[in-house]
Amino acid sequence: VSSLWQVPDEATTYLMSRFYTYLQSEAPSAALAAAQQDTRALYPHPFYWAAFQLTGGQ
Repeated sequence: VSSLWQVPDEATTYLMSRFYTYLQSEAPSAALAAAQQDTRALYPHPFYWAAFQLTGGQ
């Protein structure tokens, strides 16, 4: 997972925490999508959740 721009630590920490929780039972792409949805509920502006992308194989 990488970001396309610098995101404040608080939002990044939340998103990554959710990502690793979902990653225990989901594919990486699904885990990131779910983490972004969770983050969007707290930080509605795309600046906080849309920067993150998944690179590499499943």
